[in-house]
Amino acid sequence: SASTGAATAKTEYPPKKYGIRFQPSIALASLSDFNANAQYWSSEAATVQVSAPDPSLTYAGSVPSGFPQIQFEPVMRLMPNLEAGLPIAFMPVGTVSDNLHDGNGVTVVDSFDITAFSVGLDLRYLFGQGDMQPYICGGFMAVPININYSAAATQASTELYNITGDFSGVAVGGQVSAGLDWHLGDTFVVSPFAGYQLASANSFQAQVKSGPVSTSSGAVTTGETAQLEVVPTSVGNVVVPVANGQLMVPVLNGTQGSYSFGENAPAGSRPLAIDLSGFFFGIGVSAFF
Repeated sequence: SASTGAATAKTEYPPKKYGIRFQPSIALASLSDFNANAQYWSSEAATVQVSAPDPSLTYAGSVPSGFPQIQFEPVMRLMPNLEAGLPIAFMPVGTVSDNLHDGNGVTVVDSFDITAFSVGLDLRYLFGQGDMQPYICGGFMAVPININYSAAATQASTELYNITGDFSGVAVGGQVSAGLDWHLGDTFVVSPFAGYQLASANSFQAQVKSGPVSTSSGAVTTGETAQLEVVPTSVGNVVVPVANGQLMVPVLNGTQGSYSFGENAPAGSRPLAIDLSGFFFGIGVSAFF
């Protein structure tokens, strides 16, 4: 009968209410403070080659320009065309590195291994019905960021300094995205998507540790609380740890010499900023039950 048919049609919807979504993506980011840091080291190497002169001095470095985001999201369908989710993501941003060395046994290296997590709340609105549903999605997120930092310098067989620390900070931001849900029955959904996220933090602190240092080069106090800061020099900005306003590693300053251990950070120094904002794109798979 007609009434039976109408009742049967209604049982096709609402869909299953709860689900889990696996949503890997690639995110693009411009780590501007670290790009400036790399330019500083390159300029410093060129300065020393000419002014020292030390033509054997070379610089090699790297700064990530993109990173994977591996996201899991418990999902609840609030209405047939509206979903709420709790996205949790791991972001292995990558390693910033600098390596300065010459033929006389001088080596200066540093490394910033950056990882982040995010947890948030978002809403997804789906348009229309059927197997193919375009959607828009948006929400807020908190992003704890960790920087595993190490720096060392040697001259011939003498270690000048060796310092490490796990610096941490928290960004607060959000995401917006758009995509297409392709329903494979009432259980599985495949979703290509693209979007943009905002997430920036500018305070990274840690208790630092140090290895043996020569008595002539100063001392780094193990357990002292430091902050990563962007320090201006005559050839650009460099990222180094600072404690109580004082430099924890020496900083070369072009043809003007250098700033020493324990010297006050120069005017214009500021906290390091890590901005993970940028476009992202990927494909997700959801299962509802």
